[in-house]
Parts: sequence; C-alpha cells; structure tokens
Amino acid sequence: MEGALGDALGILSDVLGIVAVAVIVWGVFIGLVGLLRVEASQFRARLKRHENLRPVRYALGTHLLLGLEILIAADIVITVVEPTLEEIAILASIVAIRTLLSYFLQKEIGSGE
Repeated sequence: MEGALGDALGILSDVLGIVAVAVIVWGVFIGLVGLLRVEASQFRARLKRHENLRPVRYALGTHLLLGLEILIAADIVITVVEPTLEEIAILASIVAIRTLLSYFLQKEIGSGE
C-alpha cells in the first residue's frame, strides 16, 4: 500500500507501539510501587508475603496483557502496510508467541485470585 494511506498506517503502527510500551512501563511502575508498599508493611507488621502480593501481581499482569494485545494490533497494522509473504509469516509467528504469552499470563493472573 503506497501513498498517504500507507504513511498514515505506518504512523498508526508506530503510535500503537509507543502506547503499548507506555502501558507496560506504567504497569511496571505500579507493580514496583505496590511491591514497595507490601515490603514496607511486611517489615513493620511481619505479614505473610504471598497473600499481599496478589493485587500487585494482578495489576502488573493486566498491564502486561494489555500491552501485548496493543503490540499485536500494531503488528497487524504494519502488515497491512507491507503485505509480503515474509511479513505475513513474521506476523503469524509474532502473534502466535504473544498469544501464548498472553494465555499463560492470563492463567497465572486468574490462578492468583
């Protein structure tokens, strides 16, 4: 796809990639803040660690899942821009890997509740 539409889709793919990274970084930040809170309360009250980390793990996992899904969308958009057989094969492998990661991460988050 050439021309203005191709350029716009390329920019959209880049923006989606940036948004995905921002979501993941924000989730890591929230996770670290939550971890520090749990560790501080644990230090003061000597609470059991595994019971207090569930909300932190859930928040981090949720942000990671959302970031992965946005990255898949960005990959799909960029493949629309350059639909060669090689690009489609690369997209299929990336989507498969990210889907597996998302599946197992979702299972881990679900089992932590």
